[in-house]
Amino acid sequence: MNTFHFQILDLILDSNECFEMKFSIFSELYSNEFFCSEMQKNEITTRIIDIILKSFQDPSESSIKSILSFILALSSHQTGCQLLNDEDLLQPFSQIFFLASQKVLNLSLKILINLTNARIEIPQPSLIVSCLMIDLLYSGFDIHPIIIALRNIISISSTQCVQEIDLQHSILPLL
Repeated sequence: MNTFHFQILDLILDSNECFEMKFSIFSELYSNEFFCSEMQKNEITTRIIDIILKSFQDPSESSIKSILSFILALSSHQTGCQLLNDEDLLQPFSQIFFLASQKVLNLSLKILINLTNARIEIPQPSLIVSCLMIDLLYSGFDIHPIIIALRNIISISSTQCVQEIDLQHSILPLL
């Protein structure tokens, strides 16, 4: 990338308006692994991460969806997964997962599946597994991605993340 490209990206970041559009642009760019690897240790990436972290402090539903879309773009390849892990964005993602509405469950599940496919361990796996077990019964959502996410989290987790009570309340009723 040349200086002109960086200036354009800076202008987009400096814009105080159109949060969703800004993150839509960056989601598209960072979904490309080559672009992401070129930008990994760059001021632009640092600024984007700072915006994300500040947005987590007072999240709106639209900002959550935009941030999750950006995290999904990063989680779509190994370089992005490593960036999420290295920049400590997984803990805030977990918090958003617990707070977010059912409207963004699909995005969260895709992120969880991508991260676990890349063998990135998720913070608070026991709590996430418990939430997913409840979603199996009550979300009205397609259970296939929930089961895949559960399987992946359990298979890579270094802790015992399945509680007996979850099995009794969520899995046994399905049998």
